[in-house]
Amino acid sequence: MREMKDSGIEWIGKIPHCWNTSKLKYLGQYINGYAFKPEEWGSKGVPIIRIQDLTGSNDNPNYFEGQIDKKYGVENGDILISWAATLDAFIWNKGNGWLNQHIFKAVPNRRIIDYDFFFWMIKESMKNMNNDNKHGIFMQHVTLSVFNNFTIPMPPLAEQHRIAAFLDRKCAEIDAVLEKTRASIEEYKKLKQAVITQAVTKGVRGDRPMKNSGIEWIGEIPEGWEITKIKHIVSSVTDIDHFMPDSAEFGIPYLMIGDLKDLSSSIDWDSSKKISIEDYKKLSIKSRPQIGDIIFARYASIGTTCYIDTDRDFLVSYACLTIHPSDLIIGKFLSYYLKSSSFAEDVLRRTNSNTQGNVGKDSLVNATIVLPSIIEQTQIVNFLDAKCSDINAMLSKTRSSIEEYKKLKQAVITQAVTKGVRGEREMEDSGNPWFGQIPADWKLTRVGLHFSIILGKMLCNAPLNDTYTLEPYYCAADVHFDGVADGERKKMWFSPIEKDLYRVSVGDLLVVEGGAGAGGSAIVENQDSDTYIQNSIMIVRSKGNADNRYLRYLLEFLVKQGYIDVVCNKATIPHFTKDKLSCVPFCLCPTGEQEEIADYLDAKCAEIDGLIAKKEQLVKELESYKKSLIYEVVTGKREV
Repeated sequence: MREMKDSGIEWIGKIPHCWNTSKLKYLGQYINGYAFKPEEWGSKGVPIIRIQDLTGSNDNPNYFEGQIDKKYGVENGDILISWAATLDAFIWNKGNGWLNQHIFKAVPNRRIIDYDFFFWMIKESMKNMNNDNKHGIFMQHVTLSVFNNFTIPMPPLAEQHRIAAFLDRKCAEIDAVLEKTRASIEEYKKLKQAVITQAVTKGVRGDRPMKNSGIEWIGEIPEGWEITKIKHIVSSVTDIDHFMPDSAEFGIPYLMIGDLKDLSSSIDWDSSKKISIEDYKKLSIKSRPQIGDIIFARYASIGTTCYIDTDRDFLVSYACLTIHPSDLIIGKFLSYYLKSSSFAEDVLRRTNSNTQGNVGKDSLVNATIVLPSIIEQTQIVNFLDAKCSDINAMLSKTRSSIEEYKKLKQAVITQAVTKGVRGEREMEDSGNPWFGQIPADWKLTRVGLHFSIILGKMLCNAPLNDTYTLEPYYCAADVHFDGVADGERKKMWFSPIEKDLYRVSVGDLLVVEGGAGAGGSAIVENQDSDTYIQNSIMIVRSKGNADNRYLRYLLEFLVKQGYIDVVCNKATIPHFTKDKLSCVPFCLCPTGEQEEIADYLDAKCAEIDGLIAKKEQLVKELESYKKSLIYEVVTGKREV
């Protein structure tokens, strides 16, 4: 048992008696990255190392062809510290590069501190710098001053060597286990996908004599099963004329790809287009679906099919093929086979296509299929019908719970922005139908009195003079209630005056002015470089007595209640103009309560979003399992 002493460092507590402490500024040199301008980015030269390159979220680095001070150069083995947005330390191992802003390159003094020990200590320290030294409300940000003056424990140099070696070894072991675990998860997902293919190519009768199919992606199949092409087991594959008939208020269903509910192999009759009797008679001469046929969507994901189990009159668009099976195959078995990975693999290999189609008629009919006896096809179909029915029920229940969570989230937002979060209190009529009763100490006013609003710049495709520079900007597609979309921005030309006017700052509220997402909004929580706004976006900033986050939630409440539909012309492209935003009713409560409401909603919405994400992941797993089940059964790899 070692003798311990108080370190004087809150996040460390006690340390061995022989250890000391030191501020980071005494242990090395810390070089901040170079502030590259967007116009200096290119596709040639030396890579610019940004935070995304450290975290692994960027596969397309920017490059710089020029020359800057060599102190900004990075080599393999350098310690790089991200001090904005992501707070962490990394060992660089991707070749030479230039250091971008928001990253320190650490050069420790090896005479007093072990290089690897320093790395591990910095990595741990960054977590704790964030506890009390967070700079800014919305983006994690550690200043050089805070970093330099942060205190860490210092063991003797020999012990530093031992600690670093231990951590290197143990963390490598843990990383290997994690990688193996991730790999096993992926293998499990692949296994589930394989179930369907197993069934349609191997059957479901367990151990049985097998033979080589002669096809790489199918492998062995049960003895007695045949390998043939789809064209040999169907009577016809047809489509209608490439003509889009007019819609009719009442008439015959005309199915589009979106009406095929592939997961459940059902049809959404209620939402389907209707056409006249005359158009139906004209188009059905060439192709008319019947009971037992299969609808195959050739312009959707490979495997989007639907088995027809109704004798009602309808047509499918020219984006689909209608397959009429022969007496050699049961229609439902063929439908399941077309959903299998075996079929998809066949099509992809022969067409160099992708999972999003386009699968032509020739590709379909020349695809290979494994063919069991009619009796075993019936067994397989019955098995898959039962299993897929169970899975569909679970999926339906899960999707319903997702929608309930979404409704709950909206109800939480509505309650908070119109009633507050302080429990029972005196209420009074707001005089506005959107809000109803509000707390008596609140005041209904309008957004323009409490926020400044800046509408973005019209698109500019060419500079007017040599002062203009090409800069990234936010557009409507980048902004929605879930946040500001990641990724590279579009660029256009801005003058120096325009850059001062349209520059976005962390903490700004961005609101969509026009299009389908009109009224959508998001807080800018971080950005790697100066970014501006195009005229489909407005910057909203508090004048002092209002909170941006609170307004964001209030806007979400109003948008979801249909406010935009009322104040904007939905007959054309809706425009939620600066004037309209300025006139939006605003529940003015004390600033402290606005922040309290925003904090509450941040926490509650994050909790609900987490539950939704889990449910959505379950849906993905169930869908993957269903595909795997079908594969195993229709390929004979699983007996039923």
